[in-house]
Amino acid sequence: MSDPRIFWATNPVGDGSIYTKYFVQKVHEHPTKLVLALTGGGSQAIGELLRYGNGSQTLLDARVPYDSEALYQFIGYDPSQCCSKRTAKDLAMAAHCKASVYTHDNVIGVGSTSSLVKPEGEREGREHKIFAALHDGVNTRHHSLVLGPGYCREVEETINAAMILNIIGEYCGVGELKLPLVEGEKVIKEISDEC
Repeated sequence: MSDPRIFWATNPVGDGSIYTKYFVQKVHEHPTKLVLALTGGGSQAIGELLRYGNGSQTLLDARVPYDSEALYQFIGYDPSQCCSKRTAKDLAMAAHCKASVYTHDNVIGVGSTSSLVKPEGEREGREHKIFAALHDGVNTRHHSLVLGPGYCREVEETINAAMILNIIGEYCGVGELKLPLVEGEKVIKEISDEC
């Protein structure tokens, strides 16, 4: 079996594949509207939601509070860890609040934070992690993943974007995109009613 990391380096989520297009179109057919907030990576998810048309059926707003001050302004506090399950949850909850300003019908907030490979100057032993969360006003879904070594930034970005799309697809009941994970890597999924 070939290494999936090599395939995804040349065939990312945004490759215009029939399945990705079908997946996104199915998300747009669902009546849910959302605000997306992400930091650290995964910005391809925004493009994918807009790439095939009808993006306004789903996406109300997208924010990228990448700088620490922007993150503080968005979630209302300075997190001790920017890349964490809690920060992703708080991004999703703040995004849900913003979505509720636009409309009160069937809205969700989606948040993601990640720590991806750096092109140079990476600290030895630094973990590459992705956290995605979705808040619907009552429950919060969490998806988390720790990546092993060997991925380039582009592939980690693609995985990040696919995880964001997958948490949306899971909520909308349209399935999920396949991730190029290697043996031992697994997305941990949880649902909680904590606010």
